[in-house]
This record gives sequence, C-alpha cells and structure tokens, in this order.
Amino acid sequence: MNTQNVNVKTATQDPPKRWVKDQRAFANQELGRFVVKYTAYSVRGVFSTHHRYFIFAKSRLDAAFKFGLLAPKESDFVVDAVDVQVPIQDVCISTTGYHFAVDADQWRCLENGEFVEVTSDGDIWNADRTYTLPLYGHLQQYHC
Repeated sequence: MNTQNVNVKTATQDPPKRWVKDQRAFANQELGRFVVKYTAYSVRGVFSTHHRYFIFAKSRLDAAFKFGLLAPKESDFVVDAVDVQVPIQDVCISTTGYHFAVDADQWRCLENGEFVEVTSDGDIWNADRTYTLPLYGHLQQYHC
C-alpha cells in the first residue's frame, strides 16, 4: 500500500494570485471622458435649464454624437460645449461596463476614482487584495 504524507492546510489552498500592472494584457481601446454641457428647453419654451452629461468617447464629436443618440427624442436641447474631463488614453472595459486605466502604476476605476488590483486572469480586487469586487466584473484577456 502506497501512502503519502499530505499537509491538509496547503493542499486545499488556492495557488497565489499573480497581480498585473500591464494594461496591454487585456482588451482595451482609446477613450476619454467628456462632459457634454447642454441647455434643455421646456415644451412651451417658457424656461430653460442647463445640464451636464458625462460620457466616454473617442473624441469631442463622438461624445456629442453619442449624447444625441441617448437624449430623449421628445426633448428640445442645444449642446453648448463638450469639455475633456479625462484625456484620451488606453482604457480597459470590464464585463459590467466599468472603465479602468493604469494610473501611476495602479489600476483606477474612471467612474469613481477607486484604486483596485487586477489579477492575470482579469479578476478585480480591492486595493488591499483582501476580496474580489464582483460589481466591477472582470477584464477580458487580450488575444492576438
């Protein structure tokens, strides 16, 4: 009879995570975050209100175009300006739609500014590496 000594504690542990700082390991695209400033008019034209809408796009024109597609068809509005909030850069988009970029050697969520850690398989963890963040989904690996 062949027996082996097996340490139960180490046999059941997951292999250590490999933390990644290279954005090129995941599918990415060039995007910036823009602020579309617009004026919306009431149905009778009696009053107007000024609004801002934040959107990810490839250029100012792309931001205005995307805003026009998202705006309600019944509303009467005029786009006053499109300002750059976050310059165009390589951005990874998670499976749940969040945008991430490597900023000063740390992964950062562009929607809320939270710093996170990313494993080689695309899982997104909190900055302390103690638990995963399922709300953010995971990043798709880049395949040539």
